[in-house]
Amino acid sequence: MATVLITGGTGLIGNALTKELINKGYEVIILSRHAAKQNQGDSKKTFANWDVKNATIDKEAIQKADYI
Repeated sequence: MATVLITGGTGLIGNALTKELINKGYEVIILSRHAAKQNQGDSKKTFANWDVKNATIDKEAIQKADYI
């Protein structure tokens, strides 16, 4: 199963894209400023930290992704 990494996954378009990707069998990682608050046990959708202000990103999430 392929993994897709996206930004903006909590917005209107991002939510729709995430649902569509999951329905097609993909796992989705969403980059978020508040990843710890978002992860709620959905095995097909997880959140990873991305803080533009402090120039930090979850490098493991990038390595797991087959598509960005």
